[in-house]
Amino acid sequence: MTDLDVDEADHGEVAVLVLRGELDLATVPSLRDRLLDVVRTHRSVILDLAGLGFLDSTGLGLLVSAVKRLQERDGTLVVAAPSPAVVRLLEVSGLDAHLVVSESSEAALEALAGPARDGR
Repeated sequence: MTDLDVDEADHGEVAVLVLRGELDLATVPSLRDRLLDVVRTHRSVILDLAGLGFLDSTGLGLLVSAVKRLQERDGTLVVAAPSPAVVRLLEVSGLDAHLVVSESSEAALEALAGPARDGR
């Protein structure tokens, strides 16, 4: 049995979800509703994957769903601190063209705050 722990931080229009554990067939259901609620209430979402040990195709499908919903509202999904294996999965799937990859949640927050300061 795999586990997934999720911590959430609200930064105004940006939500940060810090994932620890594995995102797979067993854990996607526990994250799905929470992530989609966050997508409905925030312009952008940062998924901090520094503590994620595994991501399978069901987890990837959840990311695709979140990207689509955010793009419908001119929002952004940022994947922060992904492992090399996750980066490769994003590249192979083509999902890397539809989301932003950042070295850390902090760097992602700074990047997302930039356009807001410019009046965008």
